[in-house]
Amino acid sequence: MFPQLGAPIGFVFSGGVFLLLSERLTDDQFFAYGWRIPFLASAALVLVGLYVRLTITETPVFREALDAPASASRCR
Repeated sequence: MFPQLGAPIGFVFSGGVFLLLSERLTDDQFFAYGWRIPFLASAALVLVGLYVRLTITETPVFREALDAPASASRCR
């Protein structure tokens, strides 16, 4: 269930960030630097995701499947 919630939660957060920026910044401020804020925030999220992906360990069953020799039925 949680992987399917990723995109909708992202859409809600991105809409919230845009709403917050449009309320706090004038049009001139938004066009000068405000549009960069979501991109910088997404770069931070990419780094967090990369850290999680590189530090997570695979399950023992998956490691065994990688170490097992390929059978003839899987090669077809």
